[in-house]
Amino acid sequence: MLNIDATTISGISTGQQEIDLQIGDGIPKGSLTLIEGKHAAGKSVLCEHLTYNALHARSSVAFYTSETHAPGLISRMASLRLDVLDHYLLGKLRIFPMELTEYYPRADDLLDTVLEHIIALPPEFDFVVVDTLTSFLPRCTRSNLLNFLIECRQVCTQGKTIVLTLDSRASLSKITADLSEWCDIHLSLQMEAVMVQRVVKALQVVKSGHSAGKSDSKVHFEVHDGLGIHIVRPR
Repeated sequence: MLNIDATTISGISTGQQEIDLQIGDGIPKGSLTLIEGKHAAGKSVLCEHLTYNALHARSSVAFYTSETHAPGLISRMASLRLDVLDHYLLGKLRIFPMELTEYYPRADDLLDTVLEHIIALPPEFDFVVVDTLTSFLPRCTRSNLLNFLIECRQVCTQGKTIVLTLDSRASLSKITADLSEWCDIHLSLQMEAVMVQRVVKALQVVKSGHSAGKSDSKVHFEVHDGLGIHIVRPR
């Protein structure tokens, strides 16, 4: 599954050299990153690979999820040969569900609570994943979203690296634009047909510390159980 040593790059590795190089040198430490793409385009899988490699690079990880709960996430990662159970049992990986409940009936309240929780994390939790904002961010006020982004940037200046994910939808285009403006890195994931009757996932860097604007270069990959991310090189 991994084709590089995650400790040899300056940023947080995806475990795939082609993707790390496309970004620059992995996800830069102390940065705010947006990963956006359509449903099933690979956002969560990419976050899980980053989490695995951050843990193996001696970081502690806080993973906020609106997609599943701790057992489901750990099991799904194990199916991709990303075994994080020991890290979870040792307290190096903390998994927090994000969902609207009777305690957080308003999306703004939930976003504020997630932000307060991130700010209060112990210093050793220097890698943070929020997967995904899609389920509740459209119901937040723009002022609350901007406050969230401003505070996340401030947290990043103190040494934490934060990755946010959001679905690509026409109805979310304004939110995506706001997120991209405040983020250091913006990765776009798409589904593309690269061979006859073969549809794969495509990662494109929209914005990074090395460039601004869309690049024509893409990395194509598939996700296989028992293997994880597998790079596809179109003929």
